[in-house]
Amino acid sequence: MRISSYNIVIRVDDNTNRYAILNGYTRALDIVNSDVYNYLKKLDMEVNLSDETKERMFCYDLLCCYIVA
Repeated sequence: MRISSYNIVIRVDDNTNRYAILNGYTRALDIVNSDVYNYLKKLDMEVNLSDETKERMFCYDLLCCYIVA
């Protein structure tokens, strides 16, 4: 898995460490906390995110799968 190259990330709240992520291709928009942001930034599978959160990011095209032919 990799981060989508179409993602645009903007910090929207310094107090609560919230980020807006916009996918420029699909126009999907989500507000995420710093855990999700760090996961996307580092793609560190050890970051503690729920399967539901990972699935949501995949459905919004924030994550992509490599396709091996």
